[in-house]
Amino acid sequence: GCVGRRSAPRGPLNPNPLNSKQCEMLVWPAYQRYVESKVQPLGDRVTWLQSPSAPADVTKLVESICAKCGLGDGNQESQPAASLPVVRGAANAIHAVDLSRPLVIGITGCSRSGKSRLTNGIRDRLGLPQSSIVAQ
Repeated sequence: GCVGRRSAPRGPLNPNPLNSKQCEMLVWPAYQRYVESKVQPLGDRVTWLQSPSAPADVTKLVESICAKCGLGDGNQESQPAASLPVVRGAANAIHAVDLSRPLVIGITGCSRSGKSRLTNGIRDRLGLPQSSIVAQ
C-alpha cells in the first residue's frame, strides 16, 4: 500500500523515500483525512481504481478512464505504456478539442500511487499538449 510504496528504497518511482514511521504517522493519516473530507462527499461521481504497479496496469487504467469519460473509441488493444496509442479521428469518440467546456478528470491517491503516470498516460493517449495537465 501507500506506506510500502512511500518508504520503499530510493529509485525511479520513489526519488525521495520516507521511513515507514513518518509514513504511518504523517502521510497516511493526511491522505485518509483528505479522502474523508474531499473525495467521499463526491459520492457516485467518483470511480475507485486500484493503483498501477506495472506499465501494463497504467495502460489498462488509461483505457478504462478514457472509456468512462467517453474519450476515445475504447477499442484500443493494450500496448506497453511507453507507446500508448494516440486517438485521432476515432469513430464515436469525443475529442478534447471538440468539448464545449473543459473536462476535468481528477486523479487522487496516496503518495507514490501512480497519479503522474496515469495523467501522462491519458495526455499521451488523447494526443493532448503538455500544458493540458494541471498537477497539484
